[in-house]
Amino acid sequence: MRSPVLDRLRPTIDRISGSIIFQIAAVLVLHHILFERLFRHCELRPQAYFQPVIAFEAVKVDAVVVLLLAPFLALFLARRHIGWRDIDPGRHTRWFVVAVAGILTWSFTTYGVNLFYDQSHWLDRLLLLALWVALLIHPMAIVPFLVFMMCLATQGHFPLPEGSWMWPDKRLPLDVLVLFTSYLLLAAGLRRRIKPMLLPFALLCLVGATYAHAAFNKVLLGPSWLTWVLHNDLSNLVVSSYLSGNWLRGLGEQGVLDLAGFVRAVGVPMAIGTLLAEGAGLLLLIRWRLTQLVLVGFVLLHLGILATSGIFFWKWIAVDLALLVYLRLLRRDAAASDDPVVMERPSVHRPLLIAVGFAVMVFAPRYFHNVPFAWFDTKLVNYFEIYGIGESDRSYRIDPRFFAPYELVVQQSRHFYAATGPVIVGTYGTTLNWRVAQALDEATPDTLEDVRRRFGRTGTSPRMAQMLFQFVHRYLTNAERRGGRSTALRLLAPPFHFQRAPFDNRYDFQEPLKAVEIRFLEYLHGEGAIEKTLDVRIVRFDLRRSATLPDQ
Repeated sequence: MRSPVLDRLRPTIDRISGSIIFQIAAVLVLHHILFERLFRHCELRPQAYFQPVIAFEAVKVDAVVVLLLAPFLALFLARRHIGWRDIDPGRHTRWFVVAVAGILTWSFTTYGVNLFYDQSHWLDRLLLLALWVALLIHPMAIVPFLVFMMCLATQGHFPLPEGSWMWPDKRLPLDVLVLFTSYLLLAAGLRRRIKPMLLPFALLCLVGATYAHAAFNKVLLGPSWLTWVLHNDLSNLVVSSYLSGNWLRGLGEQGVLDLAGFVRAVGVPMAIGTLLAEGAGLLLLIRWRLTQLVLVGFVLLHLGILATSGIFFWKWIAVDLALLVYLRLLRRDAAASDDPVVMERPSVHRPLLIAVGFAVMVFAPRYFHNVPFAWFDTKLVNYFEIYGIGESDRSYRIDPRFFAPYELVVQQSRHFYAATGPVIVGTYGTTLNWRVAQALDEATPDTLEDVRRRFGRTGTSPRMAQMLFQFVHRYLTNAERRGGRSTALRLLAPPFHFQRAPFDNRYDFQEPLKAVEIRFLEYLHGEGAIEKTLDVRIVRFDLRRSATLPDQ
């Protein structure tokens, strides 16, 4: 029975829901809700990852089942209206989404066997690959793909306390897929009232805001908005990457210091260029030529970061290039078609949309959860080194990549809870405190202890340190028992996020290990030299015994 009240309201409801402002707001709200639910519910209990099949454990969790079935059912009921051809007749959206999903599929089907859980999870890898193939057939496969991908990926959240730091390099492709899912759910509800330009517009807002807020956060550092541009010394990152990341080892210490000197000489122009390249995200909607230029600028920015630090945001580069190709194909179809819908799809460079898009990007942290890529680079760098002691008493450096899929977290060396004294700076020698950066800029080995006394923070936690020790113990014990690490997966896997030269004394199963030693090192550079200021043994434990009570 039809309601007279609803009949009277229907024109108003249709008018509101058919407006581009409403649809933009709806996509942003859906993105915010879906993103939070994925991280909240797909992080299973640690015990689940010790099982051979994570998917079986995931479907035992009511919240995961609801997160999987509720949106999937909505898409299934509307499947005849939201196919790839319905989204755009040229099916360019399909190839864009499948390409972005392929970035995460490649990463999470070929990661190194997780030796902490001592499980390969082959069925889960194959399931994720199958869901990626299903995405080629119909976009509604995006829901199970995202849910199971997150359930598989979040194994990396445990057991290390800093495990969630595995995400920054994966956030842009993940955000794109969550945004597409939000768009698809809205399209399922609105059917043909969905605005043709909504998805390209929302994608440009997402990508633009992701970069622009990195610039915003840099501007907000320090006492004035020019502090980061004029006073952050980017050359410090070159030396930190050499020490902590083993990047540019072939240059040698003097060669790296010479390179750092060159970067210091052009530091302000480089900082201005970085800020302009990131801040240009706000300009993505102004004009098509500017859109292309900005996307290419993002790629060049990442290549510059790679050259100076070895940090390789290849996933972000792939998304930027895929978006550029996608938009070019939409514009090509629009130029060759008489269909108003096809012609309207890439038309995002309109005065109203430019104004709305600017507002969306400015307030993006409220719904996009942007990563705050902003810090001061200092002359001090500290990090942990893990050594295996062989039966012959020879010491071998354990490469962070040995701990794949935790290699990114181990390389970041955020285990400061295991440090025995005050720590001044964070990973790769960074700090958010301008006073700390100033003090370290003027510090010498003789005055460093005064800086440590003033600004050092002690965050030692025996409980969290024990988690690190047990992680290393279990990982190496299982690796020794298996007789090595799988080389087949490494050959199939994508590039590492942190690029670097191999260690000279890297452990590669030359002999059985009998013990492990973890050391905390600190270096200060300046005046044409790099000086070691700390070298502390944090722990040494016997691999043939439990790691519960190591000798410290």
